[in-house]
Amino acid sequence: MSTRFILYCTLLFVLILPVTVLSTGAAPTALLETMYFSDPGIRIEAATCLAAGLELATEAIVIVAGSERRTEAIYTSPDGSIFSDEPDEGRGLMDPRWVEWPNIVDRWFRVSVSEQGDLLALQVSGSETPEAIELRGDLPMETPLQASVPADASGDLILLMTQTIGTNASVVVAPLALDDAGHAVVGPITETGIACDLQSSFSTVVLSDGRIRLYAAVDGKIMSWVREGGGVAFTAEAGVRIKPEDFAGLSVRSLSDPCCVHLADGRYRLYMTAEILVGDGTVSSAIVSATTPTPVW
Repeated sequence: MSTRFILYCTLLFVLILPVTVLSTGAAPTALLETMYFSDPGIRIEAATCLAAGLELATEAIVIVAGSERRTEAIYTSPDGSIFSDEPDEGRGLMDPRWVEWPNIVDRWFRVSVSEQGDLLALQVSGSETPEAIELRGDLPMETPLQASVPADASGDLILLMTQTIGTNASVVVAPLALDDAGHAVVGPITETGIACDLQSSFSTVVLSDGRIRLYAAVDGKIMSWVREGGGVAFTAEAGVRIKPEDFAGLSVRSLSDPCCVHLADGRYRLYMTAEILVGDGTVSSAIVSATTPTPVW
C-alpha cells in the first residue's frame, strides 16, 4: 500500500467525519448546544435586548426590547425572525422575566433591582408594588445592576443571580426563599467567579438535561458557563458562542445582552444587542440573533 494512498484515505476520513457526526446527530449534546451561527439581518432596529422567551401556547418568540429613552416594549414573532414593527400592548405576564412560583399554580413572580438601585425587589402577580427583599449577608461588591431567576425553580429555594459593580462585572448566586412571615429573603451570597462586561446584562437557560447555562458578554463577545450538579458553582465552557465578525453584512462592533431561547423545534437561539456602525459613521443598537444548527431535546 503506497504512502500516497494512505495519506489520501486519512484526509478523506478527516473531511467526512464532521459531516457524518452532524448529519446523524451523533455529536455530543454539549457541542451541539454551543455551536451558534449568525442569522442574517436585524431582528429589531434601534433597540436593546432585555429579555427573550418562548410563549408555550402559541410557540411564538417574545422579546422585551429597550429604547434609548429607557422605555420597554414587548415584541412577538411567530417564527422568531420577523418581528412586528409595533410592539404588542397589554399582554401582561408574557414578559419572560416572570417565573411561575414553585408549587403554586398560576402564581408568578419577578425579582428586579429596586428604583433606589441598591436593593433587590420582589413583585408577585396581582400585587401593585414590589416588596423589598431582605438580604442575608452583604453583597460582595457594590450596587446590584441586574437580578434574574432561572425558570427551573423548584421547592421553596430559587437561585438568584445578581450582577454587581467592579472593574468589569461579577455574577453572584444566592438562594431566594420565603421566611415564616411570608417575606422574601436572600442569602447567603456566593461568588461564581464569572466576570463579564459591565455594560451588558446576562441571562440563563435550562438545558435539555436540566443543567443551567449562563450567557454573558466578555470583551464584546458572547461566552457561556454551566452549572453542574445543582450547586452554585459555574464552569466556563471552551470557545466563544458568537462574536461580532460572525455577522456578515453587518458592521458589528460589539455584542451584549445575550438572551437564549430553546425553540419549539429543539434548536437554541441567542438574541442579543449589537452595536452596529452605520453609514454616517455613527453607532446604532439593534437586536440580532444566532442559532444552533441541530435540534437538541
